[in-house]
Amino acid sequence: MKKEALFIENRKKGMVMRVKGCSRLYKVSLLCMMICVICTLCIAFIGCGSTSGVPEEMPQTALVITDEGEVTYYLEADFDKDYYDITELEAMVQEDMQEYNAELSEEERAVLESVKLSADGQRAIVTAKFQNAAAYSRYSGYQLFYGTVSEAAAAGLDSGLTMQNAKDGSDVTQVQMKEHGNRKFLMAEEKARLYGPSRVLYISTGASYNEDGSVSPAEEGNTYMIMK
Repeated sequence: MKKEALFIENRKKGMVMRVKGCSRLYKVSLLCMMICVICTLCIAFIGCGSTSGVPEEMPQTALVITDEGEVTYYLEADFDKDYYDITELEAMVQEDMQEYNAELSEEERAVLESVKLSADGQRAIVTAKFQNAAAYSRYSGYQLFYGTVSEAAAAGLDSGLTMQNAKDGSDVTQVQMKEHGNRKFLMAEEKARLYGPSRVLYISTGASYNEDGSVSPAEEGNTYMIMK
């Protein structure tokens, strides 16, 4: 039986299904797991950094946020076997997106940008866009906040938060943070490399600032950034 036929048959049997309240990342991983069952496909996710320094090809799990709050999300999967079919993967992702978007407003929808092979032909890269952080969170199941420092404080996101200067690693007090009430504030639950729309001033303790302007997440907890 061809891979495509087997995948369709497995869907009929309910092996790939949508579960109410289930993480979208989990649902997407189920699709990739079907290829894994068929041809041992292994999944991993990718990331990026400040929009001015975003690489043309993502090497890892990534979220890129524009000044207006639009989110670009990158998904990478090992694709290094001769019998892997990028066209099949693209069809599977398109079907999943269409099903997900069926009853959503335009603002809430996920927009599939591309499904393509990396330059070396060893990885599949899926790129999707969302109009705002809320739309991304709905799709992925991970919390994402993008707004001002004042808005984050009003939402209680700064409670117990410890941050450090992105440049020299020195500690930043709550008083110092609140002095930047109009600065941009980003909080991401997903373990992804983050690229914001402007220079990063402060990052949460445990996160790390990279030369390209991106921020790598800490091993535990959410990642926070205050930007100029």
